[in-house]
Amino acid sequence: MTDTSFKPDRDCQQRIAWRRIASLAAALSALAFMAGICSLRPRWQQEIGPPPVNLGTAQMQAEAMALAIRQRPPFLPPPPPVPQPTVLPSSLSEVPTTPQTPSTRVDRWGPQEQPQLTDPVGEDIYVMEQTLPYCWPGSSASTCQEVDDLVLPLDDRWPPDIHALRLQLQADLVPANRRSTPVPAAALAGAQWTDSAELRALREQGCRATVHGPTRKYDHFAYLTRPVFSVDGQWAMIAVAWDSCSGDFVYRELVVLHREQERWMAAPPERGLGGIWDGRILRPWTYNH
Repeated sequence: MTDTSFKPDRDCQQRIAWRRIASLAAALSALAFMAGICSLRPRWQQEIGPPPVNLGTAQMQAEAMALAIRQRPPFLPPPPPVPQPTVLPSSLSEVPTTPQTPSTRVDRWGPQEQPQLTDPVGEDIYVMEQTLPYCWPGSSASTCQEVDDLVLPLDDRWPPDIHALRLQLQADLVPANRRSTPVPAAALAGAQWTDSAELRALREQGCRATVHGPTRKYDHFAYLTRPVFSVDGQWAMIAVAWDSCSGDFVYRELVVLHREQERWMAAPPERGLGGIWDGRILRPWTYNH
């Protein structure tokens, strides 16, 4: 009986074997390539890019925003000092001959009057319900603020490491605020808030005829950004733009917070810079020195 089953010739068997070898080699090469990428990824991130921006927890975000709007608006005139009675010595022998040491040490790391989360927000302060992003090419935001440098040059106020940290936090604010986001409800607790449509309508009315009285041109509108935090979560920075109802001048500053005694303490802010609205863009106002 003749065997009619198919038997591949020698050349066909060699072609099948070489194809299997090529497939196995390609698979091994792909595995080696992926292993190399995974092993180099930490080094690649360290060499060409900064660490990811630390946005903190939802509670940290809300607390930083709430404390920022409880800062005194910077362009309000301070309250007049309380006059102190002058007591004259009865004789020259009672006049002190050496400088007197103050009874209260001035803390260089922050103002003595610290804002509290339980402090009431001023009746003339309104918080915009959406954060104010930074401008970047291709942005579709209805409003945005230009990037500017508010951190002062290194001087004797801060150690070099703290100054470098402030510069890093300022740089982190830009990628963290590429888009507008809603201000958390926890940050708005106890505060009045509004949106851009209501503010626009108020300005069209000339800042008049509201339930708060005949005029509201002295009301303040706070534009917040999402705060950023240091890697250890002990420092925070948030950009605040204080606008007026007239909108002809905006004051911008970087509020800095430091974690002490299990709460956020306000540190001296970085310098303020005036601003002016140019269409939908908030641009820095140039001082003429």
